[in-house]
Amino acid sequence: SLSLSLRNSFRNKLHCLFPTGSGFHGQLVERDEMQKTFHNAWNPPVRIIQVAAGVAHSVMLGEGGEVFAAGAGNAMGLGTPEMSRIPQRVTALIGQRIVMVAAGNFHSLFITDEGQVYTCGDGAHGRLGLGSEESHATPQRVTAFGNRKIVRVAGGHDLSLFISLRGECFWAGAHPASLDLGRQRQVFCSVPSLLSGPAGDVNEKNTENTWR
Repeated sequence: SLSLSLRNSFRNKLHCLFPTGSGFHGQLVERDEMQKTFHNAWNPPVRIIQVAAGVAHSVMLGEGGEVFAAGAGNAMGLGTPEMSRIPQRVTALIGQRIVMVAAGNFHSLFITDEGQVYTCGDGAHGRLGLGSEESHATPQRVTAFGNRKIVRVAGGHDLSLFISLRGECFWAGAHPASLDLGRQRQVFCSVPSLLSGPAGDVNEKNTENTWR
């Protein structure tokens, strides 16, 4: 398990990151020991305003829209799955002002100030919302929303959720209402679809591998 907390430094007006838990994959931004009760803080080059953590990775959002990541796997968005114990800038998002980050177990989601969504990581079951199950080591734009502005995102094990400015809720990956049905009866979708009704009422036109 992994926990991340922010503390404000009034001297340098920067937030410091204090991670605790298991650092087996480097997601604790700690160089030496893999586990500690409390870790030395990472002093970022910018003020960090939000953090999110998956199974093997951590993502951090700077107040200017910068994104940093540490850990291992494609979910970091660094272009390589190799372990990075020191947070690195997600350069693929330079030029975009990110206003929110979220992490699923094995993927990450990012919202820009224009309401666009980018995702990266393990694409199994379509959780990235990119229209396939392909994995991506750098953030890719989710184009299925058209002109809709997305204001909130969340990630789970096999699931991504997206909330639009209109209050609509979209899902990709495993349909939330089917998560307790067992793998053989779950409904999967690789294109974000409007969340309405139980799993059996999902619009089959927008789903892939239904009842697989």
